[in-house]
Amino acid sequence: MAILAGSGYVCGTQIEAVMQLNNADYVPQRWHGTLLFWATVLVAVFINTILGRLLPAIEIVMLLVHVLGFFAVLIPLVVMAEEVQNASVNVPWSMLVTTLINGAMGFGMVIAVLFVTTDITSVLESPVAALGFPYIQVFYDSVGSAGGATAMTVILLIMTVCGAISALATASRLIWAFARDRGLPFWRHVSKVQAGSSIPVYAVVIASLTACVIGLINIGSAAAFSVVVSLSVTSLYASYIITESFLLYRRCTGGIRSRNGVEDTTEPGVLVWGPFHLPGLFGIAVNVFAVGFGLVVFVFSFFPASYHPYVATMNYSVLMTAAVVIFSVLYYVVWARREFKGPVVEVVFHAVPERVET
Repeated sequence: MAILAGSGYVCGTQIEAVMQLNNADYVPQRWHGTLLFWATVLVAVFINTILGRLLPAIEIVMLLVHVLGFFAVLIPLVVMAEEVQNASVNVPWSMLVTTLINGAMGFGMVIAVLFVTTDITSVLESPVAALGFPYIQVFYDSVGSAGGATAMTVILLIMTVCGAISALATASRLIWAFARDRGLPFWRHVSKVQAGSSIPVYAVVIASLTACVIGLINIGSAAAFSVVVSLSVTSLYASYIITESFLLYRRCTGGIRSRNGVEDTTEPGVLVWGPFHLPGLFGIAVNVFAVGFGLVVFVFSFFPASYHPYVATMNYSVLMTAAVVIFSVLYYVVWARREFKGPVVEVVFHAVPERVET
């Protein structure tokens, strides 16, 4: 939900930056960004509920917009990622392909931006940079037109909205899955899905309302809002490190069985390799690198952005992360341990016809 809130915030402030680029008299206000933030969340809710059946097709369109939008921005600069089928195989491959595509396109975009940025000082001191979007000034300096810079920025804005849609889809499915496992209060209601479409409407509402409430923090303090949104980095990497560390331990101790010869893969305490994995020493080496990289990013995510920070520029994410951990532990000890019994394992039984002797 922190990622959803961050996506909505970026969309809102990006729209403000475009307005300021085209109207020098416009003065951005925090509540402007919050209202635009809410509008972004409403778009994500609409697509995740009313158009929920079309979500897989919409995500394919998002990929096309992402790739085509890359070239639409790059060329002007230079010249002038639970409904997935076969998830155990398709999801890992999609993660790898997404990383390769984004890495290659991101590197190309960095080269292009560095090539056309001739005066970094003026870019960083521009009004749009004060809102956190100096690249809009780079667009304007490159094409020499507010309309052209706006068109290029709109492409990025559309991709950011697509990111908010995906973030809401992910957050709502996580809430639904945790409620199905009886890990949330009122799990009987939250775990319900809409008849006919299988859309977790209650989970979508909870995720979107939570994001909108977080958006209210921005009206009072942008620094406090950034602290909450910073959970998107620390929480993600904490989850990566924990799962990767346990996987590494199981690898090194031989605690994961081969799928061959194992009839019941749902037996408690038994781990079986899925269809997508790296066996042997190469898999262990990749696992060690992943844990080490995650630890470096996790630790440095708590550092302030500048030397000798003051109150407004201090990084309080360590405080927010610790508060969430303490709350989660207390929540489990006081209530959840009586209801939450672990993930629900869904098993599909195939009936075998009886043999009739003749």
